[in-house]
Amino acid sequence: MSRIEKPFKVIEAEAKAPAFIQKSLQQDIQDIRNVLSVLHTFSAGFPEVMNQLLTPGSKPGTSKTQ
Repeated sequence: MSRIEKPFKVIEAEAKAPAFIQKSLQQDIQDIRNVLSVLHTFSAGFPEVMNQLLTPGSKPGTSKTQ
């Protein structure tokens, strides 16, 4: 590769990099959204589950206070 060709190869590589980085960031953002969605779903049901676990007699096999 001559000294004239080399800078053009570097420029070509740099021109392709942002698209790859953008795609990678979009995937990261989608992954974060998926995690947040799971956490939101979990947190929505969490108080109800905790109430059932902490309320005596709400589940079969738990002792009732008298």
